[in-house]
Amino acid sequence: MSKWGDRLKKVELLAQTFQSNPLTTRYKPRLWPCEPSSVWKLFPRQSMAMSFAQSCKEVSKTPQYYITLLSSQ
Repeated sequence: MSKWGDRLKKVELLAQTFQSNPLTTRYKPRLWPCEPSSVWKLFPRQSMAMSFAQSCKEVSKTPQYYITLLSSQ
């Protein structure tokens, strides 16, 4: 068989495999299994992250927030 025919068969086989065994759901980190899932936010500036963290007043009723600063590379 030709090179492209082999590749086409391989892709079709992979498609059938993924249809029968779909990928798992997206990972949602939790501090404890009974708690709600965490919320991840990205902030370009530290001041924006700090103002967001200060605006979250009810910690017990809201999900945990993880603040990540974008690094300039």
